[in-house]
Amino acid sequence: MDRPMTGFSLIETLRWQPDEGFIRLRLHLARLSRSARRLGFPQPVDAAAKLDEAVVEAAGPRRIRLTFDPQGKIEVTSAAFVPL
Repeated sequence: MDRPMTGFSLIETLRWQPDEGFIRLRLHLARLSRSARRLGFPQPVDAAAKLDEAVVEAAGPRRIRLTFDPQGKIEVTSAAFVPL
């Protein structure tokens, strides 16, 4: 692609467990990086640090949602993980 796409963000949803950390973190970050490259986004170099910040005070399992926009902005939200 010649220029970054606009109007949407990349999304990764991860689970975090107190005794295990992020489940499949390496795979999530690799997919995010691949998608960013393919769509002409900058690389999400701060993604892992932002994810770590989201769970600093977590006491139980968490559902973490990371969004990454074409300008390189990363937003992370966290909620209690509730199995279906």
